[in-house]
Amino acid sequence: LTVRLHQWRHAASVPSVLDPAVPRALANLGSLGLIPEPLVKGLLGAHRLLRQLECVLGIAVEGPVGRDRPSAGLELLLLRAGGARSIQQLEEAVEDATGMVRAAFDAAADRAGDD
Repeated sequence: LTVRLHQWRHAASVPSVLDPAVPRALANLGSLGLIPEPLVKGLLGAHRLLRQLECVLGIAVEGPVGRDRPSAGLELLLLRAGGARSIQQLEEAVEDATGMVRAAFDAAADRAGDD
């Protein structure tokens, strides 16, 4: 949604920002100078991490996922997908990623409200 907000904000004046693929959309927004490069890299990293974990959970888990400790096999898959050494490190990475995305969304929404 954060990337889409940036796209909608600039689409009227720069239609080329519209792309359904998040990585390409971010690359377009960054190359046009509409999002700072460090934010592009941060959002790409967050998107990659969250999508990888979502894919593992979608394949490996049937039904809702709770906060209970995952099985050893699922834990290993999640750690590999997230590039972490421990569940705590993975949870911290997810918190960092979602916090950064939230902050970027809030900033974009504030700027859109000023337009």
